[in-house]
Amino acid sequence: IDSMEVSGQIIDAVTKEPAEEMLVMLYDNLSDTVVRTERPFYFAKTDKQGEYTIKNVKADTFKVFALQDADLNYLFNQDSELIGFPDSTFILSGTRNRLPTFAMFQERPSPRLMSKEVKTFGKVSLAFNLKPYDIVARADSSGRNLYFDRVGDSLNVWYNQRNESEWSIYLSRDTNYRDTVLVKPSERAAFFEEKKLLFDGSSKSGSISLNPARPILLPFNHPLESIAQTRIQLLEDSLRTPVTSAQITLEGRELKIEHKWQEGAPYELLILPNALKDIFDLKNQDTIARTYQVMREEDFGNFKIQVNGLDSASQYVLRLLFKNSDTLVDSWIVQNTSTHSLDLAYLPPGKYFLEIVTDWNKNGRWDSGNYDLKLQPEPIFTKALEELRAGWQVEAGVDLK
Repeated sequence: IDSMEVSGQIIDAVTKEPAEEMLVMLYDNLSDTVVRTERPFYFAKTDKQGEYTIKNVKADTFKVFALQDADLNYLFNQDSELIGFPDSTFILSGTRNRLPTFAMFQERPSPRLMSKEVKTFGKVSLAFNLKPYDIVARADSSGRNLYFDRVGDSLNVWYNQRNESEWSIYLSRDTNYRDTVLVKPSERAAFFEEKKLLFDGSSKSGSISLNPARPILLPFNHPLESIAQTRIQLLEDSLRTPVTSAQITLEGRELKIEHKWQEGAPYELLILPNALKDIFDLKNQDTIARTYQVMREEDFGNFKIQVNGLDSASQYVLRLLFKNSDTLVDSWIVQNTSTHSLDLAYLPPGKYFLEIVTDWNKNGRWDSGNYDLKLQPEPIFTKALEELRAGWQVEAGVDLK
């Protein structure tokens, strides 16, 4: 009589929460392709706690696989389906068998270009089915000024050329993806008749609160190429004293101003006409005026975090997240050490989380797993930190072990 019992728990790889309503399937056929071609020999569904129990199982060696069965066919045949699998098969011999907990994840799909948008001369927006982290774009830049930026799932290619001839963008990712996009520029003359270099930030009037540990960042509608430093004036305190020690640089479409801000002091920023030039040789035509009020140290809190239990042979990505774990405050790459300290000042009060990713492939971000390659998702450890209050310093210890 087949009287053995198999139980265990399934969790979500990212949230670590129990995975409910997942199929857990046992196969006595140990082929790697069986989860795509055959229905399971035994199966059960997980409950709200991610727990499952399969009864009346025979003594045998089984492949175990978990599936969010989107099309209800008991087969892994859709990229959108969540999957999970342990690292080995299991030999069932005792009456009750408790399997190790393993995680569900969605495989990262192969990159695919979804759409190309060319609304005006000077910009091509390429939308992908995923964030184009490692999509490499190149083009013949002869006589063409190129700039690339990534926004969400899109790759924007900015260009300036003296004619309207067609040209190509070559896309690649490792050896698995190659694509070519033909660009047919729209009317160049019409673009330069209408387009201006414009400030792309908030139009709200009044003084802007400034974190004393942060730079001023001003976004513009086009990638910036050069600055006329003498046409940017930064004035400090009520006497409007000129600041000469500020560092003014360009980062893509942003103007960045760094300075050792005086706590509680007012600042006025004036960007005079023709101070900035973009990749189209367009200059700002109007004066941009902004006023700032630097906040005080007592308005913020500090963290001192000690991370222990790291493997000195591994690389980690540490991320500080604000509120509901959806706002990235800062991130760090940590390697060649078993401990790491974070001393973080001038943070707004609120709830924070520390996320630690074991970066197996050392690409600086979390990666999902892959069934065919037998890769598990990279481990994520998340710790909720004590709530930070204004004027407080919170000391926290985190141990991965």
